[in-house]
Amino acid sequence: MTCLVDNDRYTFYSTDLANPDYTDDWFYQLQSSALAPIRICMSHKLQLRLGISLVALILLPFVLAGYVLVNYAPPGLLQTLGEPWVWISIVVLVLTSAGLLFGLMFHQVFRPVLAVQAWINAIASDEGIRVEPRHRRTIAHLLKRGDEVGSLATATQNLERQLVETKRKLANIAYYDSLTGLANRHTFTLFLRKCLESARRHHHSAALLYIDIDGFKDVNDTLGHGAGDQILKQIAERLNTVLRAEDYIADMSVHHDPLLVDDRARNGYDAGPRISRIGGDEFAVVIKQLDEVHHAVLICERLLMAMKERFTVEGQQFTLGASIGVSMYPGDGDTDEDLLKCADIAMYHSKNSGRNTFNFYNENMEVVALEMHQLIADLQNAVENEEFYLQYQPQFSTLTGQLVSLEALVRWQHPTKGFIPPNDFISLAESSGIIVKLGRWILMEACRMLARLHKEIGPEIRIAVNVSPVQFAADHGFLEAVRDALLETGLDGACLDLEITESAIMQSGQVALETLQSMKALNVNVSMDDFGTGYSSLAALRDMPIDQLKIDKAFIDHILGGGREHSIIKAMLALAKELDIEVVAEGVETNAQLKFLKLLRCDLVQGYLMSKPLSEDNLFEFIRQHAESPVF
Repeated sequence: MTCLVDNDRYTFYSTDLANPDYTDDWFYQLQSSALAPIRICMSHKLQLRLGISLVALILLPFVLAGYVLVNYAPPGLLQTLGEPWVWISIVVLVLTSAGLLFGLMFHQVFRPVLAVQAWINAIASDEGIRVEPRHRRTIAHLLKRGDEVGSLATATQNLERQLVETKRKLANIAYYDSLTGLANRHTFTLFLRKCLESARRHHHSAALLYIDIDGFKDVNDTLGHGAGDQILKQIAERLNTVLRAEDYIADMSVHHDPLLVDDRARNGYDAGPRISRIGGDEFAVVIKQLDEVHHAVLICERLLMAMKERFTVEGQQFTLGASIGVSMYPGDGDTDEDLLKCADIAMYHSKNSGRNTFNFYNENMEVVALEMHQLIADLQNAVENEEFYLQYQPQFSTLTGQLVSLEALVRWQHPTKGFIPPNDFISLAESSGIIVKLGRWILMEACRMLARLHKEIGPEIRIAVNVSPVQFAADHGFLEAVRDALLETGLDGACLDLEITESAIMQSGQVALETLQSMKALNVNVSMDDFGTGYSSLAALRDMPIDQLKIDKAFIDHILGGGREHSIIKAMLALAKELDIEVVAEGVETNAQLKFLKLLRCDLVQGYLMSKPLSEDNLFEFIRQHAESPVF
């Protein structure tokens, strides 16, 4: 039931006005659950005003006609009309006609289109009445045939309220990220400047945390932007949950918009940006008042811990990380531009230090950053300039001591800087995307060398090629590149082992499974590299088409200690045997390690004890020397 109040405060009730149904050509009949007739209840004052107005309107033509007749009619006409009783008859006739006409017009015309300006003040229910100052409405009651009344309702929002809502929406667009609901870069800049002003005035420290999500680009490229958007929303929720409000709340007076403040407060938000999204997968946190540096350390650790938990999108699970750079006021700068620049440099230092870590800015980082940027520029042309080359480290059977496989390892001979270790450029190649181009070159070059080896020495030897996690996730032409390499060199897929890190396989979930299955369709072998250093999911070993496990050198170094590493390796080997998966132990450097691995029936071993990585020419000579006799 809807309670309506007219302009004269005369209350009347009607059934709910909803679900308009076109039942006539000239009005809506609004249906209600009760379908009860709606009758007009006008106040006496309103009726009197309406009556006087209608009478005046109807009599006006007759008054004007009489005035014209008396003042402007020909004299003969008045004489023809005769005595006063004739005038009296005319007046009575006119009034009678007017009354009849008034009644007819009111009943047929004016009453059906009577508009009552009303406010919806309350909505009655079985539980009671709650007051709701809603939209202004104009209710026009239209008389239907007989005594029933239909209803035509048109709703017009109060313009003032509409302007307020529009202003509020525009303010949210201006200050907040539409995807995550976090403060955007504009708000971040305003808040950071305000924090620095406060820090100068009160002589306290502040900190800026610059966060870049590790592995996000791979997920985005693999599953598409829709899945990437879902990931970003989950990241925003986690970061918001982790951070305490007092660490980063901004005073929204920087916006000069009390409407936005009130709206956020009413909806349970803090009066400032909890955390800012300042780029595609980049976030920033401002610690307004930093009492101790250790406080910033704790926040970074909590953020990294939150990012270690798996993300679920479209039924698939992914593991991401975060690289964080921290800059301090006043030590690293006194402007927002200075702090952002220093935090950005520190973040890249974290990314190049193994990722999923944090670093505080120092001046040496800026020098390193400049060197890295130059190195990236040099990497762009290194493939075309033939600055890369491959070395090959043999892998031997523990049963026969014979060489059965090779691992291809990339090296870079810089024209001016000389030899650059892989650890110094692989991460840069991955972060810059150059790894896709470099990885394809490595694959083709390794297959060409193996084809030559088979032609000159024999077809028994296989070759293992490392596949970068970035290449595995982001290179949509990767499988095509593998197929092309096999076709061009004439190799059988069984001669090629593709080594993919455990973390890369686990992060990609269902996508990894589909890619691995496609690789198996080419008859290539799949090797899980660095097994034991990541998640070591038993489900992955059960579900993924994996042919080989490669035990990381970190375990081999402590294999003789008798501690946990000893037990872990025994368990790995036992599990692999049950699943019929070949095991390779890398980093074997002592006879004691080799003896222990042979005792545990490890399939293949690789390390400096048997052979260092060799150039192509040296490799051919090594193979010829040990063609008849085993290495151990």
